[in-house]
Amino acid sequence: MYEKHLNRYNVIHIDFGRQPDSCEGYDDYIGDIIKTLQEDLKEAYPQLAGREYRSLSRMLQDTRESFIFILDEWDSVFYEPFLTDRDKRSYLKFLKGLLKW
Repeated sequence: MYEKHLNRYNVIHIDFGRQPDSCEGYDDYIGDIIKTLQEDLKEAYPQLAGREYRSLSRMLQDTRESFIFILDEWDSVFYEPFLTDRDKRSYLKFLKGLLKW
């Protein structure tokens, strides 16, 4: 059964439990995630290279593909001491924008 579905879907896996080595706040944390996703998408979809994107959702739209997201430890950032209430709202907005395109 699994062979029927093997390599048939675009999967994006994000491990939200990992942080950059020099993570001093939410901006470093989310910036690293966004940068990594953008680099991976540009590598997988060369037609995206050379363009600047202000949002990941727009970048995903420009692939003209559908994706399955695996969000590993998506809530781990809520336990970090650097996260403010404003950061929490921003993070949830980021997730909404990422998944609702």
